[in-house]
Amino acid sequence: SIAAALFCTLKGKGTTFFWNWSLIIGLVPALSYFLSVALPYRKMSKKLARYGIITGGTKSCYALGKRGFVMVRDLDLFPSSSISITAVKPANAGDYPLALTAAVLNGVNTPMAAPFEELLKKKFIEPKKAENVTPDDTTGYTAEVEGHSVLVGSCSFLRRHGIKTPDYITLRTALCCACDGKLLAVYALKYDVIPSCDYSVSLLDKNGYFPILATRDINITPSLVQDRYGIPSGEMVYPPAELREYISDPDNVFESGAVIAREQNSTLLSHSLTACHRF
Repeated sequence: SIAAALFCTLKGKGTTFFWNWSLIIGLVPALSYFLSVALPYRKMSKKLARYGIITGGTKSCYALGKRGFVMVRDLDLFPSSSISITAVKPANAGDYPLALTAAVLNGVNTPMAAPFEELLKKKFIEPKKAENVTPDDTTGYTAEVEGHSVLVGSCSFLRRHGIKTPDYITLRTALCCACDGKLLAVYALKYDVIPSCDYSVSLLDKNGYFPILATRDINITPSLVQDRYGIPSGEMVYPPAELREYISDPDNVFESGAVIAREQNSTLLSHSLTACHRF
């Protein structure tokens, strides 16, 4: 600006250096205002385009960039590939409780059903269909399978329904199956953290976003997320079971026109939010 003012003073007629300098300082920022928005937005858009993300303009970026709460679903934390069955009690439980458990979990529409369905395919067991699947509370489901009353949930869930469970089962992620008031089997489930989910969740946490656990898996609780991802449970929102089922329904659209992505992926969501926040 000083060089431009000096040039105008030498070439101009009847103007002083300070008059030219003050004019340049006053006009240049105002005229370059549009570039100060357009250039960062162009840079951000090119970066997001590499991930297959398109934003809905600067207004959408401003709205998404505000730090707040982010709805996190089962697939964002523990996809089907990260859940496995490590043990079954009793060992001779048979195939019937496996089919019942798979039917109920499949009706819930949660990745937790994947290891059970995989076992059904390996053992060539015909899958069953569950009806009236309902989250009874935060730790279990009630359903009807072929006219039988089936309960699938934690040990405490079954005890509240008057069904005795073994005292030696202390695993937090254990899943019990009972039919017509009788305990059939207890499955020990293991939840591993895959790198892509760990990266996306850590990215959201470092940029000040608080997760709302819109999960249908009864084992995915704030304590499990804190143990696996290191996020304090006090920084999460864990709604009641019915509300979690409603907000996790993919058919429910809460906001549109902000971001368009080529696929539903937690990593893409994290990149979108952090890029809009930095914008």
